[in-house]
Amino acid sequence: MKSALPLRDRPPAAPRGMEFGTLAGLLATFGLLGTAILLGADWRSFLDPAALLIVVGGTLAVTVTAFGPRQLADSLRLAVRLSARPRLPDPVAHARWLLELARTVRREGLVSLEARIESFAARPVLARGLLCLLEGRPVAQLRPLLEQERQRLLEPFLSAETVLRRAAETAPAMGLMGTLIGLVEMLARLDDPRAIGPAMAVALLTTFYGALLGHALLTPLADRLSRHAEAEARLARMDSLAVHSLGLGENPRHLTSALASCLPVPWQLDESN
Repeated sequence: MKSALPLRDRPPAAPRGMEFGTLAGLLATFGLLGTAILLGADWRSFLDPAALLIVVGGTLAVTVTAFGPRQLADSLRLAVRLSARPRLPDPVAHARWLLELARTVRREGLVSLEARIESFAARPVLARGLLCLLEGRPVAQLRPLLEQERQRLLEPFLSAETVLRRAAETAPAMGLMGTLIGLVEMLARLDDPRAIGPAMAVALLTTFYGALLGHALLTPLADRLSRHAEAEARLARMDSLAVHSLGLGENPRHLTSALASCLPVPWQLDESN
C-alpha cells in the first residue's frame, strides 16, 4: 500500500510561461539595426550575396571542420530550444521542497519514497541518489555516481556553449577575411571605377556581417547556454546534498544550512515554510 506523502509528488516545476528574455533581446537588437538601416539608406545596399557567402558559409564550414555537422546542428537546436523554453524551477522553492522531502523521510522512512522515484525523473541526480539509497548502497559510494549523473546532465549545455563560442569567434575572423578579399579586388580594378563600388561593398559588409553574426547572435546564445548550465548545476548540487543528508540520516536542520549555501539569496530560505 502506498504511503501518503505530505509533499508534492514531483519536484517544483518551472514557472508557467516561457522565458522570452533571449528572444526579445535578439528581436530588439536586429529590430533597432534594421530600423537604423531603413532610416539612413536604401536597405538593399546592405545585402550582398558574396559577403553573406564568405561570412555565414565560412563560419559554418570552419565550425563543422572543428566539431562536425551533427554537433553543430545539435548545439543550434539546443540553443534555439532554450531561448523559448519554460524557465528552470526557482532554487528557493526547490530547496523548500527538498526540506519537505527530508522531513517526510525522517518521519516515515526512506522506503516511503520507493513508489515515487519515477516522478523525480526531471531531477536525475536526485532520482539516482535515492534509488542507490533504496538499494542499500553506502553513502561513501554515492559521490562518484552522483558526480557522473551531474556531468551527464550538464554535458549537452557545456558542449553546445563551446561550439557556439567557437562559431562566435570565427564569424568576425571570416568578416576580416572578406574585407581583405574586397580590398584586393578593389586594388586590382582601380582602372575600372565601376568595379570599385562592388568590391568596397564586399570589404565593408563582410566586417558588418561578421560582427553581427558573432556578437549579436552567437555570443548571446552561448551566454544563454552558460547561464542555464549554471542554474542546472546549482539544482544538481542541492539534490546531491539532500541525497547525502538522507543517506546519513541527518536532522533536516543540518540540510537547511547546506541548501542555504547554494541559494543566490540564502536568507530567503525559511525553515518554517
